[in-house]
Amino acid sequence: MEKYYFKTTGWDNGTCTEKCKVKDNGVMIGSVKCQQCEFCVEHQKPCEFTSDVDWIKCSKLDEARR
Repeated sequence: MEKYYFKTTGWDNGTCTEKCKVKDNGVMIGSVKCQQCEFCVEHQKPCEFTSDVDWIKCSKLDEARR
């Protein structure tokens, strides 16, 4: 499974901008809620200073991005 570098605004710890179509309840791909999801297989270790995460690995990514 490949890393997915999710889209963010790039400002103030990069607010996530892609809605997850699997959850379809406002969860944004790459957000903290996304990282806690049962389909999130792995995510980048958060930066110790900013808590930023740039990528995730999701078992339902194709469906989530539709």
